[in-house]
Amino acid sequence: MNYKTNSSSILIENIKNYLNYINGNKNIPSICKYLTYFSVFDILGKLAFPKKGHCERYKELINYYSSWKYKSYISSLQLECILEHISKELRPLIKVKIDNNPLIYNNYFQ
Repeated sequence: MNYKTNSSSILIENIKNYLNYINGNKNIPSICKYLTYFSVFDILGKLAFPKKGHCERYKELINYYSSWKYKSYISSLQLECILEHISKELRPLIKVKIDNNPLIYNNYFQ
């Protein structure tokens, strides 16, 4: 194992330990956990795909290293952003689905 591989392995192990600490600590507010997860996600993306832009890094990181069941799905936020480009007949149907999203409907982020 060369130095670079060894230092990357140590970094990944440290990140795992840190995330376990964050997950187990009830005194850390949810928003701080959320920001920490995205910061770690960015670091891992830069390690895995250093020459790609941030959007491509995120996509590639999820595609190559994730077993996430919904990785090829589109989020309601992404869907809402492109809603004006969708046919006029489908817009009201999709908008109803977006508005019934539990994260929006239950004021999860407010």
